[in-house]
Amino acid sequence: MLKVGADVGGTFTDVYGLDDKKNKVYIGKRLTTPGSAEGLINAMRAADIKIEDIDVFVYGTTIATNSILVRTYYGWWPKVAFIATKGFRDTLEIRRARNQHIIDMYGVAPKPLIERRSRFEISEKVDSDGRVVEEVDKTALIELARELKAMQVDSVGITFNNAYTNPANEKRAKEILQKELPGTPISISTDISPKFRELPRMITTALRTLLIPIISDYMDKLEKDLKELGFRGTLLIVKGDGGTATADVIKECPELLLQSGPAAGAFAGLICGQSLGVKNALTQDMGGTSYDVCIIEDGEYLRTTDYEIDFDMPLSIPMTDVRSIGTGGGSLIWIDEGGSLRVGPQSSGAKPGPVCYGLGGQQPSVTDANLILGRIDKTLGGKMELDLDRAINVFKEKIADPLGLSVEEAAEGAIKISSANMAMANSLVTTSRGRDPRKFMPIVFGGAGSMHICFIADELGIKKAAIPIMSGVASAMGAMMMPIRASAEKTMPMVLNNVDIAKINNTVANMKKEIVVSVERQGVDKNSITTSIELDMRYVGQNYEVTVPVKDDRNFDDNKLKMIREDFDDVHRKEYFTSNSEFDVEIVNIRVIGVGVHSSVSLPTYPKATYEVERALKGRREVYFDGKFIDTPIYDIDRLMNGHYLEGPAIIEMNESSIVITPNWAVSLDEYKNIVLENKGGE
Repeated sequence: MLKVGADVGGTFTDVYGLDDKKNKVYIGKRLTTPGSAEGLINAMRAADIKIEDIDVFVYGTTIATNSILVRTYYGWWPKVAFIATKGFRDTLEIRRARNQHIIDMYGVAPKPLIERRSRFEISEKVDSDGRVVEEVDKTALIELARELKAMQVDSVGITFNNAYTNPANEKRAKEILQKELPGTPISISTDISPKFRELPRMITTALRTLLIPIISDYMDKLEKDLKELGFRGTLLIVKGDGGTATADVIKECPELLLQSGPAAGAFAGLICGQSLGVKNALTQDMGGTSYDVCIIEDGEYLRTTDYEIDFDMPLSIPMTDVRSIGTGGGSLIWIDEGGSLRVGPQSSGAKPGPVCYGLGGQQPSVTDANLILGRIDKTLGGKMELDLDRAINVFKEKIADPLGLSVEEAAEGAIKISSANMAMANSLVTTSRGRDPRKFMPIVFGGAGSMHICFIADELGIKKAAIPIMSGVASAMGAMMMPIRASAEKTMPMVLNNVDIAKINNTVANMKKEIVVSVERQGVDKNSITTSIELDMRYVGQNYEVTVPVKDDRNFDDNKLKMIREDFDDVHRKEYFTSNSEFDVEIVNIRVIGVGVHSSVSLPTYPKATYEVERALKGRREVYFDGKFIDTPIYDIDRLMNGHYLEGPAIIEMNESSIVITPNWAVSLDEYKNIVLENKGGE
């Protein structure tokens, strides 16, 4: 069976395929072509994959994230309407009235997802106990529906206060609007996430309202393009929670697409960590535009229920806890008004790309700096001729001369700044959450990640790291191996020492049935579906929660609740450095997760090397390290095998990227051809 994963990023489209019968791997990388399948087709051709031969195609895309960030979908934006309880029309804009930078008196809040003229309000009321105090105003809603029909809206979203306790008014409003606006998608918050906290429910509902017309169009075109190219297999789409779903599910729930690319990268790190026997790892994905970091702890990557699409704009759905900064191979290098050297967050993107691409780029990038330092082959392995002279001239004019440095000094300084930025991003998921980064092994991928890992590890004081053989297309590999995943959540506040055990068992049983049906209808055999439970919990009186995994699938009883209390204290101590067994604890939300494997594949293994490492040497060139050029050996990854060992300085060239090994690091390869790096200084 041929299973293929694709990751369509802002700069590159990556493809990774595996035929488990032939034990053959297919890898391709080409520039992304926005609004066209050409980039995907080119990557398939580069990998020597015939689309008609694919049995399962898993597709990851940044289209949802990018559309929301720039508020455009190839020059178009849907006309939508949002309806709230009377008096709460502006919650989407007021949010929690926070200032991102408390000392910045001129800070500008992010624009609301839906502008005020498209936000409406209706009289209705449900109290916090779920009692309908006032039914939805049917007459006013019909009048509003006529107004929306005249506006020719593409989608409508509804969020009413306290609807999570009783969805009756939301459901009634949806029913009325569906009759008045036939064919128009109507989204209600309790269908998406029936959880307390009004703002996250509103933001998530507004997000779905905007994305439904966009993603429906995108998926229809994708399915049409694939069909015309001869694809007859199963199409799955990567989600931001670490699983996949069918295109039909994504059209209904497009908000699940957010962070899908980084989530696939995190899953790739999980798989590679398993192959290395490593349970605690830091996945590091550096592509052309961004640098993404995620923790893998005790063999599972962390998730968050506090993901924000912009400052003070939280979502109410679980996401893979990936933190990103604007540093990648295409990140621009510039000098600020104070005369300081800066890197990112602006990026050259796929077009025009770095200066050395010769496609019109005018500002130096990280890729240009690496080329100047000799760390990139100027022919990219024969794929294209990079313009080294132009990169040097532009770097000299715009960076080196203004700083009074040589071109090489300025380029090395830019790489150090970029690496320091990436090391700082690691603190967002480690030290800020009570973890010591030195206790985690970095697993590095992305087209540019392997060029910087030695520098990042040195910044963090880490002595060991690993780079998978498919590091340049790891997100595509992760996408290919992801299971189908679905989850359901419900707010059910209960103090732990006074839990209604029958009620919680009945609720969990119903949620499990719902989830199993959801996964089963996506083509997964019922017998291969597994379910798990998570509880969002807190000390009574707190206004934030921690997520506590329930360790077994048995019904809840007194003994199980006692174990859950102990687990809560452990999790709270790890996250916030404190816990108190004397304080009462309450359950806030219940989450049930279902996972099913549509078709499984395993990483290929490689035999032990039968020749010396010198046979993998393809040449030498001058590479700049620590203020001087050093004659450096260049190795071919295809000739390096399981058991080989080499010391830095060295460059290992791969089809999609290069690995820069600094003088104080050494490399060995294992049976999966994972490249394991170790600081020669040891502990």
